[in-house]
Amino acid sequence: MRMPTFASLTFAAATLLGTSAALAGPLPAGGGPIQTTETSYETAVQNRGDILTGITRVTSIDGNQGSTFAPGQGNLWLSGVFDGFKLQNINQTDATHFTLAFSGGTLKYYSSGSDPFAGGVLQNGTTPATAIDALDNGGLWLDLKPEVIANMAVTGANDASGALDNGAITLFININGSAITTFFGASTSQVYLDIIGGSAADAFVKNTIINSFILGNGPADGSYQGSANDHCFNADSWQICGTNHLDATVIPEPITLSLFGAGLAGAAAIRRRKVKKA
Repeated sequence: MRMPTFASLTFAAATLLGTSAALAGPLPAGGGPIQTTETSYETAVQNRGDILTGITRVTSIDGNQGSTFAPGQGNLWLSGVFDGFKLQNINQTDATHFTLAFSGGTLKYYSSGSDPFAGGVLQNGTTPATAIDALDNGGLWLDLKPEVIANMAVTGANDASGALDNGAITLFININGSAITTFFGASTSQVYLDIIGGSAADAFVKNTIINSFILGNGPADGSYQGSANDHCFNADSWQICGTNHLDATVIPEPITLSLFGAGLAGAAAIRRRKVKKA
């Protein structure tokens, strides 16, 4: 049986608006720029070919309207996992400054109805692989892929697997210290990211942040900055701890609502005219 036009639009709008609310989750309803604040736990990398891996606990999401999320708000927790960043090159600019260049990598956020960091189990006394598996059991909230920020020729011996990649650098980390694992101050890093999936993907505005390293890549969907130091809870699991931020832009929900409201009003007017003609 064919559903009347107005009823069909009403049903479609209700379905889409319900989906929009689910996608947005802890994001500000008014949209605009947002920034997460995250506590991170990372593995140390020392040699070319080492893989940078880490987990993050999202402690807040801040926008133009102030903070819109804290862990446990609405029985929701957000956690991040970054993995697959392969150390390609170590450049020592002077006695106390190093730049590390990485290729590849992923950043994924998972939502959970309970606190995966409760009791400090993930931070202390577990392996990185176990911690990542625990977070992967949550629903995938946002999936991001880093953009290339440099084309760097990698020279010298490969790692044991022979898998070093020429070019396609996606992450630089700058370190102030006597060695790449002994910091005098916090290290700094930045990554440009494209959103490729996750339940919240459609709640974000795409192509809003300029990739200042390679303008030809076009605008990215988000950027990720971090700072870290060289002490953590458990040297066997995480050698590096720090604070990270994801910057992105959220679609304003009121605009979406007004558009659908206008559409429904127009459909209702058309239906009334048809009834009068009949």
